[in-house]
Amino acid sequence: MSIVEKAIEKIHSLNKEEINLNRKKAVANQPPEELVEYFKNSSNDSVYPILERLKLQGIVTEGENAKLLDREIRNIKRPLLKSAFGPISKDEPHRNLLMVSSSLPDEGKTFISINIALSVARELGKTVLLVDADIAKPGVSKLLEVEDRKGLVDVLLNPAMDPGFVLIKTDVPGLTIMPAGGFSELGTELLASQRMEEVVKELARRYPDRLVIFDSSPLLLTTEAPVLAALMGQVVLVVKSCSTGQAQIKEAVSLLPEEKAINVILNKQSSRFGRYNYGSYGYY
Repeated sequence: MSIVEKAIEKIHSLNKEEINLNRKKAVANQPPEELVEYFKNSSNDSVYPILERLKLQGIVTEGENAKLLDREIRNIKRPLLKSAFGPISKDEPHRNLLMVSSSLPDEGKTFISINIALSVARELGKTVLLVDADIAKPGVSKLLEVEDRKGLVDVLLNPAMDPGFVLIKTDVPGLTIMPAGGFSELGTELLASQRMEEVVKELARRYPDRLVIFDSSPLLLTTEAPVLAALMGQVVLVVKSCSTGQAQIKEAVSLLPEEKAINVILNKQSSRFGRYNYGSYGYY
């Protein structure tokens, strides 16, 4: 074999080694297989129907009860929007981040969260993102039948996952939802993580004209809600009339940061066979 032939053979050998090395690097830099598959199959342009589901659940109705509820929810949302987008919002960051919670389960917090979201979506020039942050018992995800979709927990567990990939556009113009995602026993740790703070700041920054509503777990049931409240600009505490004791309300409020704007809603809603009988709502 001549010197020239040996040189050509060596060059071919080096090229093969370089190609193999580049392949190994490419494989090593790829995100997890299930994440690639999810991104490939997800479609952020599709619209997910929720109105019919809400009607079947009794959340959305027609007639006089619907008019009464609509009027009461409008009274509730006005000060929330003023606080989120008015002059005070310039001095206090993240006022467009709103947590809805309660002292105990079954006080109607998820019912209130969904109705505030529906009402804000009808505002001119405003949009709303409803986040199911009740990791232990994701009520929003269950009502809207998106329990099997990726959501907040998946975003927190995987730093490579952009929050935008788990957002679901709905058939209500201006309303987007973020499911709770997969279950995790580390709910409190996830909500208290640096990653959660990054996600919250990103949601507030990316959508400055959007009210972001976090439907959280009850304050006296888990430690997740007080942790989440520290990242919020406003807090709504739903109190079920003739049910929640004054001592329980005071204890729940004591778990919230003192500097937070706390809005208390007296909820006289009751539930029967999965449907809602509307009472009245108070805001003070």
